[in-house]
Amino acid sequence: MTTTRQHIEDLDVDKWATLTRRAAADSVAAAERLGLQPRAESVALARMTERELVEHRQRNGPPVPRRSLAMQLVEADHLRRVAEEQAREAHQGRLDAEAAASLARTEAGEAARVATAAGERVRAVEAEAARKDAERVAERAADQKAVQQAQAETERARAGAAAELAAAEEKVRAAEARAVERARIILACLEGKEIQQVARELRISVPSVTKWRERFSLWGLRGLRDQSRPGKPVRYDTAFRNRVLALLEEIPPPGMSHWDGPAVAEKLDASVHAVWRVLRREGIYLQRRRSWCVSTDKEFAPKAADVVGLYLNPPFNAVILSRNFTSCERQAEAGWATIWYPRTAALRCSEDSSR
Repeated sequence: MTTTRQHIEDLDVDKWATLTRRAAADSVAAAERLGLQPRAESVALARMTERELVEHRQRNGPPVPRRSLAMQLVEADHLRRVAEEQAREAHQGRLDAEAAASLARTEAGEAARVATAAGERVRAVEAEAARKDAERVAERAADQKAVQQAQAETERARAGAAAELAAAEEKVRAAEARAVERARIILACLEGKEIQQVARELRISVPSVTKWRERFSLWGLRGLRDQSRPGKPVRYDTAFRNRVLALLEEIPPPGMSHWDGPAVAEKLDASVHAVWRVLRREGIYLQRRRSWCVSTDKEFAPKAADVVGLYLNPPFNAVILSRNFTSCERQAEAGWATIWYPRTAALRCSEDSSR
C-alpha cells in the first residue's frame, strides 16, 4: 500500500487529478453494482472536475514527500504483480462468462417450453374462470331478487306492526275514557245526586249509571274494571309457532333454495303477518346471509407465507395459478342439488380456499 501511494504521489498534478477522479468514479460505480452505499468522500471526488481537484490539492494538500529510487523500484514490481494477477482474473472471468452464457441459453430454452405450457394452462383456467364468472353473475341476480323480496316482506311487516300498534293505542285510549266516565258517575252519586240528574249531566243512559253504581257498592273500585270476555278464539298460538318451526326443517318447495314468509304462510294456510311475527320472536331471518373463511389445514400459515412471498418477490419467468372454491361449489361438484340450513338466525356459508 505504501509503494502504491508513493507511485501516486510521484505523478505530476494533472495526471494525479485524472487518476484520482477516475478512481473515485470507479469506487462509486462498484459500490452501486454491489448494492452498497458509496462513501461520501468518493461521491464528492467523482463530482469534482480535474481543475477543482488540482486547486483543492494546492489549497489543502500536504507537501508531497519524495521517495527513494529503491522504493520506486519496489512499487514498480508491485504494480507488475498486480497487473499479472488482474490478467489471470480477466482470463478466468472470460471462461466463467462463456460457461454462464451457455448455461443461460439452455435455461432460456427450458423456460420458453415451460412458459408455453403455462400459457396453455392459463388460457384453460381463464376459460373456466369466465364460466364461473357467468354463474356468479346469475347468482348475484338471484340474490338481488331475493333481497328485493325481503325488502318487500319487511315493508309489509312494518305496515302490519304499525296497524297493530295503532289498534292497541286506540284500545288504550278507549279504556282510559271508560275509566274516567265511570269515575265521574261514582263521584256524582257520592255527592247525593239522583240517577236521572247524573245521566243528564254526563249524557249517558240511566241503566249505565245504575249498573256502575251497583257494581261500585258491591265490589268497590274493583267493580269499575271491565270484566273478562272470551272474545274471538286465538288462532295463532303456541301450536301455530311449532308448526312454523317444524315446516322450516323441511325441504323448501321446488324452485326455491330456502323458505320465505309468503311460502310458509301459503303452506300453513295462515296470515303472512302472523308468520313474520313468529319469525321475529324467534330471531329467524330467512333472507340474511353471512359468510366467513376458515382453513382446517395445520400448515396453512407457512403455505400462506410462501404464497405471499411469491407475490411480493416473484421469480423470473414464473406463473402463479390459483382458484378459490366455495363450499357451495364443492358440494355442487359432488352432486348436491340443494344446500339447506334450517331454523338459523342467518344463512351461513364458509368459503374454503384451495390453491
